[in-house]
Amino acid sequence: MANETTSSTLSELYTEIIQEAIFTFQETSVMRPLVTTYNISGQGKQIAVPVYPAISAAAVAEGTDLSNTAVNPTEALISASEVGVNEKSSVNYKKFGEFLGTLFKTIRSQALNVVAV
Repeated sequence: MANETTSSTLSELYTEIIQEAIFTFQETSVMRPLVTTYNISGQGKQIAVPVYPAISAAAVAEGTDLSNTAVNPTEALISASEVGVNEKSSVNYKKFGEFLGTLFKTIRSQALNVVAV
């Protein structure tokens, strides 16, 4: 067939389609405004993140102007580290189970001999 549209003829659009999908996801996500993402690639394993102080509200009398409050943020150092679990399903577990089975059989058979004597 002539004049077919295939994935290779549309490959130039992939990047744009993916970027549009990411943008749509980020703009419509409920969690996105509640989470701050920090990119630490190329900055080592530590990043300084600002910590904003708690803001409090108070009752104001009618006709009274609000006053300015100084905001003095601090920072927290966050270190990235590698965490992992090494779980091995080993034949040793099977051998141990077989060993226990043999041990129980031996104990039972010896217990019968002891009782019979």
